[in-house]
Amino acid sequence: MTTYTNGVINLSIEPQLAELEQLNVPMLGRLNRYSTSQTQVKYNVNVGGATAVSELVSADADGNSGDVIKPAKLPIADYRLRSKFSIHEVQIAEAKSQGIPALSNLISLSAESAKREILQGLGAGIFVGNGTSHSDVLGLSRLHTAITASKATNAYAGLDPAVDPLWTTYVKGTFGAITKAKLQAFSADYRQGKTTGVAGTFTALVMSPTTALLYSSAFDSSVVVNADYTNVADLGVRGMSFEGRPIVEDPNCPDGTIYFVNENDLRLYSFRQTNAGGSVDSSEQGILMYVKEMGSANPQEVSFVLYGMYQLALMERRSVAVITGVTA
Repeated sequence: MTTYTNGVINLSIEPQLAELEQLNVPMLGRLNRYSTSQTQVKYNVNVGGATAVSELVSADADGNSGDVIKPAKLPIADYRLRSKFSIHEVQIAEAKSQGIPALSNLISLSAESAKREILQGLGAGIFVGNGTSHSDVLGLSRLHTAITASKATNAYAGLDPAVDPLWTTYVKGTFGAITKAKLQAFSADYRQGKTTGVAGTFTALVMSPTTALLYSSAFDSSVVVNADYTNVADLGVRGMSFEGRPIVEDPNCPDGTIYFVNENDLRLYSFRQTNAGGSVDSSEQGILMYVKEMGSANPQEVSFVLYGMYQLALMERRSVAVITGVTA
């Protein structure tokens, strides 16, 4: 969707999964996308461990423990991802003569390269963003910057495991060579919460192509071969999974690291900008980007910047588990 208001063109980019795969940012296409006009992404999380109890109907319910709900928050709109592009003024004059829609379309088409640069930067930020390098995005790597006894001990979203011990991430370091027994043991521990005290689940495994090669090599003898009579020599593996969940190969994921992720709890937020006239882009989905005209040293060229502000939010910290130190 493209709108033009008060000299600012707002783009709601709805990238197709195929396009994101061509850009080598497949995980970006799998995220749930939201927008906000607040400078912080705020949401409530359950950091308690209460369970339901069976009791006599005459029992006093006040004596039972309850869950602890606390506010989590992550910054957005402090840093932006930006790219620049230029259009010859002859093209702009021609488009203007046809009206604002034609001008909007011209700028949208010209912004294609800049858009791809931002999407690639955002795709990297999902994994390695440190809060300043890829807009405000705190990537998955920020979930486990400090580890003790296979549990993340660093704060995330304003909440500290030192205060709320169940607000943590299961991390297995120095994993070594991939074997069926080791992966299944990790998965079982994660899903039962034996190490962290809180059970998790996952919908996909995410790893780099290099790590995926180690995975496929470990299970070459277990590969299911489908007969293909097209006389094409195909030596690659077209798809991999673990315990019925797909394996996503993303080159932005650090080598030697495997993320078990529950994608239902991963959200990508875009900052929804209010312009000078008070109107906003009405899209609640998409990856929002904004175009503004800038000055140019070339008198016959007009320069524009394309920018956006983003944050990755994990609704439940237990919805990600991590294996590091995978080797051949």
